[in-house]
Amino acid sequence: MRYIIVDLPFFAKPWDNSKNLYEFGANPVALAFFTNDQRSNSKTFGNIYAEYALLSALKFKSNLGVDLNLRHNKALNQNFGDDNGGGSGLDVGTGRQNRPTGLNEDRGQETTVTWNNTLNYGKEFLKHDVSALVGTVFKPSPGRQKDKNEDQHA
Repeated sequence: MRYIIVDLPFFAKPWDNSKNLYEFGANPVALAFFTNDQRSNSKTFGNIYAEYALLSALKFKSNLGVDLNLRHNKALNQNFGDDNGGGSGLDVGTGRQNRPTGLNEDRGQETTVTWNNTLNYGKEFLKHDVSALVGTVFKPSPGRQKDKNEDQHA
């Protein structure tokens, strides 16, 4: 059996699974019109550092950097389509597509902190340069997210 992919809904009455092959096709114009999707994303990053000479040949440097991302997304998907509810008494008048009406919301925060510490030793002995570098890196990446989904069933 060959199926044709279409974007417009076809409504065949009464319902018969063998004759309603295209009943669940989507209407992209209606989907765009009945969907309210708002997205917000705020991002910032920066760093600060300090360097201190402990001795003439020994220097300590510390660098702290932050990358912060805050987001808030909210989507309302309204029902649209036929008014008979697809045969369910609970869905009468609510439409065929996207049943039930849904509100999805999520908020999140991602933070990346980078903290570098180095100790640099450099000294000249006769005609030779001697240098050594030791350091540490601390890089936690905590994140938080909160999701909320609501559907209207009645």
